[in-house]
Amino acid sequence: GVCTPCGHLWAHYHRRILVPIAMLADVASRLEKAVETARTSGASDGVTAQLELLHQLSGLLSVVGEEQVKAVQGSIEASCLGAALLGPPPAVAQLCANVLITIYRRGARTTLYTTVGQLLSWLSNKVSPASAPAAKLATVHLLGGLCAAHGGAMVSLCLDSITLLTKLTRSAEPSVRPMAWAAFGRACTGSGGVPRAAQDEAVKNLKHALTERGSTNELRAAALAAAPMLAAYSEGLWVADLFESLTQLCTRALDDASPVVRAAAAGALADVLLASLARPAGFGAASAAGGAGGAKGAPRKLGLKMNLPGKRAEASSPIEAAANVLSAPFVKPGASKEVRAGLARATVAVFGGMKRAELERHSEFLVAQLLGMLNGAAEGQGGSKASGRGDFAAEAISHALRAGLGERLSERGQQAMATSLAAHASCRASPEGLTLVCLSQLYLLLLQLREVAADARDLLLQGERPLLSLAASPVRQLRLAACACLWALVLAFPSHLAPLLNVSLNRLRAAAAEAAAAKEGAPREAATAALLGHAQAVGTLLGAMARTPHGGPSSLANAALHAAADLVAAGGAGGAAGGD
Repeated sequence: GVCTPCGHLWAHYHRRILVPIAMLADVASRLEKAVETARTSGASDGVTAQLELLHQLSGLLSVVGEEQVKAVQGSIEASCLGAALLGPPPAVAQLCANVLITIYRRGARTTLYTTVGQLLSWLSNKVSPASAPAAKLATVHLLGGLCAAHGGAMVSLCLDSITLLTKLTRSAEPSVRPMAWAAFGRACTGSGGVPRAAQDEAVKNLKHALTERGSTNELRAAALAAAPMLAAYSEGLWVADLFESLTQLCTRALDDASPVVRAAAAGALADVLLASLARPAGFGAASAAGGAGGAKGAPRKLGLKMNLPGKRAEASSPIEAAANVLSAPFVKPGASKEVRAGLARATVAVFGGMKRAELERHSEFLVAQLLGMLNGAAEGQGGSKASGRGDFAAEAISHALRAGLGERLSERGQQAMATSLAAHASCRASPEGLTLVCLSQLYLLLLQLREVAADARDLLLQGERPLLSLAASPVRQLRLAACACLWALVLAFPSHLAPLLNVSLNRLRAAAAEAAAAKEGAPREAATAALLGHAQAVGTLLGAMARTPHGGPSSLANAALHAAADLVAAGGAGGAAGGD
């Protein structure tokens, strides 16, 4: 008899090796018959059988040995190419591409060049087995997949494929164009570098696809998806005007009528910028060559007083070039909500795609740049409150600060961000919209950082405009944001609760006296708004008492109750309640 360990080994060998070897030849034979049957009886027949057999082949080819793959390689190649010529659905075409990629990786690669050459011949000639649009779609799919997986082993053929696929992006068959763009993007990943002539032609066709009258949403989205691949693998990204061309095309598509195209444009813009940040080589030489007037490499003032250049050559680093691409359209007078929403979405995607160390290193510059974008949008015609665009710009920047930076930075980076936001919020020269955004983000950062945000606390309490002064603002939204930030501050620093409540009560009594003595009209309205702000601040601090570890002095709580009773008795609460 056979001992138990040997029996287990034999069973394992039989199940994992011998059975797949026997099945591989059988499945390859069945696939060949299924393709032949579909060819003779009609392309719509046998799709389900082909799909199932290709699934089985994909699994079997990954477990059998290389010699077994070589034994059935010719039959599988013929079956996959034959299935592609039948114009199969995308799922079958994708499986055919996966199977061919696997057999050339694990079997003999000598026939790879013949297969790719045959695909190129079919797509180049008007009269060929792949002349039908459905067959051409599947053939383009196969060519793109093979170039992506094995482009490094056939550099010349891969470049020929990129040239042909670029030409097919303006094919006479409209259905072929989106697939040609998708295959072009995949082929770029395996090329190792796209030559200058090929990239110029691709940019020209990309512009044509995005601006052609009557082009479909699918075509424009597919063309935009290929732009990041062109930025990532083209030669001389910073030397030529490729960076400007790609970013401008993506930015213009943010104002497209279709939400599908706008979403694709935002994603493509982010991916182009990330690909550019990953390729800083050559930027310095390009900037020196493109500079003018002796100002090469001169530092630019960014942030609230940033200078938004129109060309990449005026930036001094790739991160500044990327920031300028996001900033210039955002602050442009008359910029639409769709454009600003797309830029905010792209900004968050860029920050999310950057490495943590790189994001930390540039966080101070990026915070200043975002706040400068908001300030620039408010100063332009597009930031007018009559159009509602100023409020939307604030929402977009607030989202970029929170999702792009606040949620990704480390504690040290969040601390620096909170300090910068507190400095802007307490600055007397900061406009209303910028202060509102800073306070809304400080509310979240204070709750997260707690006692670590000591520098931000000092600025909020001792800056040019302390937080209690902002709570008395005549603008209702600013009062509410200041009170929310005050609530977060006393939760982060409970020892400040009693002093702040005492000061707020004193100011509340003084504001009540001023409101009672104020004349009718504008003076009375201003005094009432200040009274409302101080009352809300007192209420905020009283509400925070229950959430602090040791609460607050009962004497201050009683004083607040007496102050409220005095306001009711004086009749001041009725007008205050009507205001908010």
